[in-house]
Amino acid sequence: MSKFKSLLLLFGSLIVLSGCSNVEVLNPKGPVASDSKFLIIYSIIFMLVIIAAVLIMFALFLYKYRLHKTDESGKMHHNALIETIWFIIPVIIVIALAIPTVKSLYMYEETPEKQDDPLVVYATSAGYKWFFSYPEEKVETVNHLTIPKDRPVVFKLQSMDMMTSFWIPQLGGQK
Repeated sequence: MSKFKSLLLLFGSLIVLSGCSNVEVLNPKGPVASDSKFLIIYSIIFMLVIIAAVLIMFALFLYKYRLHKTDESGKMHHNALIETIWFIIPVIIVIALAIPTVKSLYMYEETPEKQDDPLVVYATSAGYKWFFSYPEEKVETVNHLTIPKDRPVVFKLQSMDMMTSFWIPQLGGQK
């Protein structure tokens, strides 16, 4: 087998096997994570449609304007309509991606209404570990978070050494 075929087989296998893992972001356990999942899938589908359209146009232009034996070259130097389209289409794409994203972000930035007595969890980072302390239960865990269903949770964040980012993929959001 040639070296090229071996590399092609290797990278093809990597691409196929990369889909075998469980992506925690796409397994939501709360409303914020559900909206994040929607935004991820919406963006991926939107981008795939754009890529497909570009590749189809690329193939059509390759076929239509393939090399001929004539010396005739394109004589187009300026076309206001095409330049306007080249400007408007990306703006429409950005707006179509921005509207659901901004709506989702502003919806969850508001403080929720007071509900039951929230469970307070102290999350402390130390190096590459997280300590979760539950004062009500007098329990502390390392790198394992357990929260009750249908009860609000308040996280009190602190760090022992370096700045870290607190993110629970299945709940969405990052602080």
